[in-house]
Amino acid sequence: TKTTTTTKPTTTTTQTTTTTTSPNAIKGDLNGDKIVNVADLVKMYRYVLGIESLSAQQFEFADINDDNIVNVFDVIMLRKILAK
Repeated sequence: TKTTTTTKPTTTTTQTTTTTTSPNAIKGDLNGDKIVNVADLVKMYRYVLGIESLSAQQFEFADINDDNIVNVFDVIMLRKILAK
């Protein structure tokens, strides 16, 4: 009796995603004081209403749901964060 074993090479592909943020970045901290509070909510309201603009970093922190838009949905999420 003779047994023959044949093996085939396999290929594995791995994808890596790297996200870079500021060392002490906090989603929702629009004014950069390292605390998420009502002052950040007011700044976000003013942006959504078109009264105030945001820097690129502030926009990143204001986009709480990560959809690349700062709108009423981010306001709602920030209000929920503050209610905790």
